Amino acid sequence: MRIRESTDADLSEILRWLSDEDARGVDGCFHCNRNIVSGAHQNGELYVAVEPSEDKAVAFILGGTRGPDILAVREEWRRHGVGRQLAEFWLEEAKRCDLCVLEIECAPRTSIRFWQAMGFELYADNYAFKVIEKTFDLPGDAQEIAVTIRFFPERTNWEDGVEPLMEVSPRAVRLHGGKIALAERVTFFNRGWRGASVGDPVVEIEVEGALVYRDKAKYDEAEALGVKGDSFAFSIDSLFLPAT
Repeated sequence: MRIRESTDADLSEILRWLSDEDARGVDGCFHCNRNIVSGAHQNGELYVAVEPSEDKAVAFILGGTRGPDILAVREEWRRHGVGRQLAEFWLEEAKRCDLCVLEIECAPRTSIRFWQAMGFELYADNYAFKVIEKTFDLPGDAQEIAVTIRFFPERTNWEDGVEPLMEVSPRAVRLHGGKIALAERVTFFNRGWRGASVGDPVVEIEVEGALVYRDKAKYDEAEALGVKGDSFAFSIDSLFLPAT
């Protein structure tokens, strides 16, 4: 199965079989989203799986920068691994674009098991996410140091005894100029904590047992230390400590 960006002919073929499936009442048909599919094609955001012998689109995937919005496989091609191929393609695109996390709505709900098999974690009724892991090579001659990073819900700023939602201690080395290189990316997905009211997450950074920062992850001071992100997710590839 070949995967490529859609052509005008692909779009016509997709709209044809979506209309046919809608008329037959096929479960999981996205005919109601045909305008979204057409718009994605116009924007260069529609990718298709093509059956080699007839060069016709039998499945498609589309979405923005945070995860696939729609993945659809023509009824007679389901359970042939085509959906998995498209999902794996999208995950590779996410890595290429250096995304740190993907979020999807599992619609219809029968797709939940599929997305879980692709490594997504359900966090709400039918929403799921997947952290895109990234590792880094550390120089072997650099000084290894202890780094601990914790993420808390916002209420830790006014409540005592709030436990961290996430705590990690990645391998780290100290480099020149105040940089601390991490062996792996640290990612916190704000909405991935079922039953927990996160608000504006607070990040705590410890280096060699000393507290370097403890406040909201969205603040400029956190960004200066290497915390990147927005209301969707925060990530840390490396730390930059001010000269002392």
